[in-house]
Amino acid sequence: MKNSDFKKEPDWTAAVAAYEWIQQIKINFAASDDFRIDQVIYNGDIEITELVEKVKPII
Repeated sequence: MKNSDFKKEPDWTAAVAAYEWIQQIKINFAASDDFRIDQVIYNGDIEITELVEKVKPII
């Protein structure tokens, strides 16, 4: 995550970082198909669950 990106769009940048982190967790722990994230919060109180759900991988 670039600091400049975070300053421009902090919630979206945090959502992308969270999505990437979640994908690593799923890979590392061989998560089942019904694995789900109920809530994503950063900085203690900023809720970005819907943004994380909108992140799509770049192929």
